[in-house]
Amino acid sequence: MRVLRQVTDAFTFELEWIERVELEEVLRHYPLTPPAHHRMARDAETGPRSGDQALLEEAMLAQQQALRLKVQELLGPGRRFSGDGDKYLLTLQGAEIEWLLQALNDVRVGCWVHLGCPEETAMPEDADGTAAGYHLLMETALMFETYLLRALHGSDGDEALPEESVD
Repeated sequence: MRVLRQVTDAFTFELEWIERVELEEVLRHYPLTPPAHHRMARDAETGPRSGDQALLEEAMLAQQQALRLKVQELLGPGRRFSGDGDKYLLTLQGAEIEWLLQALNDVRVGCWVHLGCPEETAMPEDADGTAAGYHLLMETALMFETYLLRALHGSDGDEALPEESVD
């Protein structure tokens, strides 16, 4: 995935066919982070939910539902991608990149949560098929987040972006 052109805050990306397939696969898993993962405080109790915590979870669920509609629109047939089968073009406005980053991050964090919030995010050698799938999905989401962040920050990809935390 690479930026072909930028006009104001509109970016046109070129994707190989496999990148389009991978992006669509990651986005099909959205939303993956359970609303209960978001807490009012880091040390929030796991017992009965406080009123504030319940409101936060409801707000997160509403945000996920709204973003899900945007993701479905992006994945809709003939809506965003144009191309010939080998390469595709995808044009996104800055605001669309922002919500796409939110969806990708949700999938990445959701994978991490489903893996048990491990300290190390490298795939263990003894990972079963489900864990391996979550690891692959998490790394693929991170790859697309990196491409989009580099586009927004004008990076050509040579310099490294700062490490991101999954929580």
